[in-house]
Amino acid sequence: MAKIEKVKKGQVPSLLDTNKANELIGKINGLLSSTADAPLDLTVNGDGSISISIDTTQIGGLPDGYVETDVILCINGSPVAGQFLFKED
Repeated sequence: MAKIEKVKKGQVPSLLDTNKANELIGKINGLLSSTADAPLDLTVNGDGSISISIDTTQIGGLPDGYVETDVILCINGSPVAGQFLFKED
């Protein structure tokens, strides 16, 4: 999407270009109706752009149906303890 020029005093605003205005409205409506499976962190940057990332501070717990299972594996002849996530069929 091309950048829209900033409005200048005494000039007609560039948003009066209907094609560009409708394109911008479509993008904004798309953002407003968006959903996510995880909490999102939205940051408005100094240049007006928006950074969108997953807010991992609000994600916790195990996926549905999974349990942590303690295991001991033999790696290069030595026992190594750990955990697997396990889900029964």
